[in-house]
Amino acid sequence: MKKQKREKQELKQLFQSIPGLLGKEIMGVKVFNASLYVDNLEGENNLTVESFKESHSEFIDVIAKQIGLNKESILTTDESGDVYMHIMLSVAFLEYFNVGFKVWSNARMIELMVDGISMSDNFIIGNTIKRFGVDQLKEMLV
Repeated sequence: MKKQKREKQELKQLFQSIPGLLGKEIMGVKVFNASLYVDNLEGENNLTVESFKESHSEFIDVIAKQIGLNKESILTTDESGDVYMHIMLSVAFLEYFNVGFKVWSNARMIELMVDGISMSDNFIIGNTIKRFGVDQLKEMLV
C-alpha cells in the first residue's frame, strides 16, 4: 500500500509540472519541450527524443499529415538545442517515457469512452470550492 501511495504522489508531482512544459508557442502553435522533460527525468533511462522519433515514425507521419505540417515542422529544435514537438505528439511522448503516465492517461480515455466525460480531481475540488466556499464545504463534511 505504501508503494502505491508513493507512486500516486510521484505521478501527481509529474502532472503538475506538465503545464510548464507546454508554455511555449512557436508561430501560434502550442508545443511541448521534449528536451526539458527528458533532462529532468531521474534514474537510468536509455530512452531519448531520437528513440521516440524512430519508434513512433509512422505515428508522427500520420499526425503531421492530419494537421497539415511536414515531419520536420512537427518536431523542431530551437537555438539552444531544445527539441519542441507539436502538442499532438505530447501524450504519446509522455507515455513512451513513463508507464505510470500511460496507465493514468489510459484510465482517462476509458472514462471518456464509457462516461462521455473525464475530470481530474483538481478540477472537481477546485470547482467545488468555487461553488460552495471552504467554510460551507467544512460544514458539509462534518
